[in-house]
Amino acid sequence: MLFLVAGAASLAVLATTATVTKTIVMTTLQKIIIAATFVAAVGTGIYEAHQVSTLRTFVTK
Repeated sequence: MLFLVAGAASLAVLATTATVTKTIVMTTLQKIIIAATFVAAVGTGIYEAHQVSTLRTFVTK
């Protein structure tokens, strides 16, 4: 009987550890995706601003 209780406790710890690990990994991946999207949006804005500035200079000459 004692072995069954110890085995059940071990399984509970493993299940909890797996759940916590999956949560941490998903949160980290979500943060990486959000950061990459933000960097891409800012980079695109900077690139477009540069293009507009260049073309405006070309048109005014």
